[in-house]
Amino acid sequence: MSEKQVPPAPLAAVDLGSNSFHLVVARFVKGETEVVDRLREQVQLAAGLDEKHHLQKRVRKRALAALERFRERLRGVPRARLRAVGTNTFRKVRDGGRFRVDAEAALGCPIEILSGPEEARLIFHGVAHSMPPEDGDMLVVDIGGGSTECILGAGFDARLVQSVQLGCVSHTQRFFADGVMKRSRFREAIMAARVSLRDVERQFSEREWTRVVGASGTIRAALQVARECGWADRTLGRDSLNELQEALIDARHVEDLDLPGLKSERASVLAGGVAVLRAVFDALHIEAMQVASGALREGILYDLVGRLGHDDVRDRSIEKLQRRFDVDLTQAQRVRTTALEILSEVARPWRLDKEWATSYLSWASSLHEIGLAISYVKHQKHGAYLIGESELSGFSRDDRQVLAAMVACHRGPSRHELFLELPKRVARATRRMTAILRLAVRMRRGRGGGLPAFSVDAGRDRIGLDLVDGFAAHPLLQRDLQKEVGRLQQLGVVLEI
Repeated sequence: MSEKQVPPAPLAAVDLGSNSFHLVVARFVKGETEVVDRLREQVQLAAGLDEKHHLQKRVRKRALAALERFRERLRGVPRARLRAVGTNTFRKVRDGGRFRVDAEAALGCPIEILSGPEEARLIFHGVAHSMPPEDGDMLVVDIGGGSTECILGAGFDARLVQSVQLGCVSHTQRFFADGVMKRSRFREAIMAARVSLRDVERQFSEREWTRVVGASGTIRAALQVARECGWADRTLGRDSLNELQEALIDARHVEDLDLPGLKSERASVLAGGVAVLRAVFDALHIEAMQVASGALREGILYDLVGRLGHDDVRDRSIEKLQRRFDVDLTQAQRVRTTALEILSEVARPWRLDKEWATSYLSWASSLHEIGLAISYVKHQKHGAYLIGESELSGFSRDDRQVLAAMVACHRGPSRHELFLELPKRVARATRRMTAILRLAVRMRRGRGGGLPAFSVDAGRDRIGLDLVDGFAAHPLLQRDLQKEVGRLQQLGVVLEI
């Protein structure tokens, strides 16, 4: 099924940003996403974090109420066609995962926590789909509530991404918390932002691009005000940005801001956003910037379309990692085939989502030996490290943790602490999938030596394995499986041979 064959049922993207929560419902028509509904809630999640990154009760309550309203609109959207993601503040909040659990309950679906680079990739994807195609590289800048993403790429492919802990909410809190906007404060805020952008300046300084595109509420608001005031036309230039800063200084206090085209909810965080944008212009020597209508939410929608149309960027990421570490592709395929054969027998009694488990078992089977590129000794630990530290496009932080746990525990003792780090809703399923992977690896230990015919019998917490021609003809496999009895028990599975 290609992108053009994606069924016309609704798609939905939920973007839980540091400033605002957004919901977009769309349908895929003639190769394009057609938006049918939008919801926006200004939650200002980042403003609710204290110095220890704990979320204030009033902000927590406001966020959960917004998610409950989103949940009502999402009724009727199939789970497979819905994706909800959390960004910078979700990455920072410290409460043992309680807020995320409550947020998922309020929204009615899982929430993926995006890494900075994965967020940047999706932003670029959304911007690229919303802009007319041009030759050459495109630089995309997105200033969110808690972070700023700078991405360089061509077509729909991001090649260089940087995510910086620098956003309109956090910067406003730091320099304009009392609402006062003075020239000296802007000077300090721009200077501090330039310091945070040093790595971006260094990495991007030797690159070239043919156009610069801005995304996000801060940049769109800046252009809207500049156009209403007659300072800009279709692009946001350095001069018009300077005019906007002067207008903020003239107002002196955020409560006295009365600029045409400026929405009241954006006014409270505009000073910090403008300071960050000025710093980006200076660091990357930008003179003018186009403004895109699409960004993260649109990127999520098109990524969903790719998954539904069997053009999943995650599969390409796995293949890239296999090539990078010279994985034995034939052995990986042997293990995958056996693992999926076992899964087909145990999915129902083990209450596994078969489609979900198939994907993760396939990916884990493909990568279970990448650690051999470092050393045979404890190669499962090396493999888990490589997965955890590699930026796998399309995979959330949770996705990488699931794969890392499976690879780390595909041989040797199971590391219980790896499963404790996972959300509770996926920890049990990950243990079950790890048990399947372990059995498949043991049964394919002979590599090209063939696989004995076997049958599987499973109950809720048990699996029975029987060789058609008996275990006497396979003494090594028999010994390996006997060792697995204790290993699988650590994963909560009783193995009967």
